[in-house]
Amino acid sequence: MTIRKQTALALRRALNRELAPEAVDPHGWSDLHYAAILNLTGLVDALLRRGANAQARLPQDDGRNETLIAFLASFGVDFEVCAGETPLHLACEADAAKAALALVKGGADKHAALPAVSQWTPLHVAARYNAQQAAFVLLLHRADKNRQDKFGASPLHIAALHNAVDTADMLLTAGASVHVKAQDDLTALHLAAQANSPGVAGRLLDHGAQVNALTIEEGLTPLDQAVAKKSRSTADLLRRRGGHHTVESRLDLKTMLKTKLGDQEVLVPVLEHTWARRPPPHPLTEFFSMAGLAKGLVDFAAKSERPNWINRFDLDHMELVPVDWVPLEWRYADLTWIIPIRRNRQRKATHMLLVIKFADEFEEDAGKRLSYHAYVLMRELDHRKLYGAPKRPPLVKNLVVNLGDEPWPVKPNKERA
Repeated sequence: MTIRKQTALALRRALNRELAPEAVDPHGWSDLHYAAILNLTGLVDALLRRGANAQARLPQDDGRNETLIAFLASFGVDFEVCAGETPLHLACEADAAKAALALVKGGADKHAALPAVSQWTPLHVAARYNAQQAAFVLLLHRADKNRQDKFGASPLHIAALHNAVDTADMLLTAGASVHVKAQDDLTALHLAAQANSPGVAGRLLDHGAQVNALTIEEGLTPLDQAVAKKSRSTADLLRRRGGHHTVESRLDLKTMLKTKLGDQEVLVPVLEHTWARRPPPHPLTEFFSMAGLAKGLVDFAAKSERPNWINRFDLDHMELVPVDWVPLEWRYADLTWIIPIRRNRQRKATHMLLVIKFADEFEEDAGKRLSYHAYVLMRELDHRKLYGAPKRPPLVKNLVVNLGDEPWPVKPNKERA
């Protein structure tokens, strides 16, 4: 029997009052399952009054049926995920809000877990399909907005992973927690970063999500996840909101193999993909990432310069340069600010790079490492053609802020020969 005929029979029985609450087609679908996904509220009510089982589940292994697949696809529902679903799960997949309301009022379990590995509730399903109206019905009837599946994921995690901005917004408005952690301490923000969902990520941050929350196993921040998945727009958002790296992906030279290219013997590098861990940022990094406080640091640096040196720069338009523009193996500075030079004071450069390192103890090679950090950063600016580079490269000011108890030794000037 085709799906169309099955639906027609269900409707005919409803119209003729010949309801069949226990009828199940060859695929294991009851009239109530069809009524739920088709959003036939009257039929749902009538079947429930006649004793239809609101908790009836679809079979978990029904084989592949192309007709049923096509029918479900017309509602944006994947046949493969329907195993074990109740009518309420189906109503949430199709965003059949009226049917969902009738089922909830008729006693359907709002927290029925799918028997498959995920153990999703109807609210998880609504989040997966961005079924905003069905989610509203569930939340209105006090469905647990923080209920976790087998892997610890809440509906907010699922909405973040599938870029369901509307449903995420509704969950947050209803009070869903941004601090719920799934397996490996993954937050919803980590999953929004993986899925390149700046819309969800922005809303999570607005509701207090920790921008630098760490996973357990690898110590990854949401920005690490965004960069690894090439989620550029979300990565940019996270950087603007204070996100930083803890690890970076890179290729390391493992060995060199001898081989022949034609008649000539050559060496071929063997590269290994690795994770390089970034040292934790200095505690003052976040403090001086705020423009108002950074201005005070520039004032401090200006005291060692000639009088009125600071007047050359437009401190009201300072910008932070992303730390990951310098690869991890060459990175040394904690912060880099780009400061425009006032137009009436411009000669060649249009901007100045203020490269800052916070040091708690003396490091003999600090100057050399800081200079090389600035050199690599300048190459990146040349590549990006930013801040006047490459034709008018910025000035560079390296600044080491000594926070130790002892002053750093001053090297004596070399005697003239």
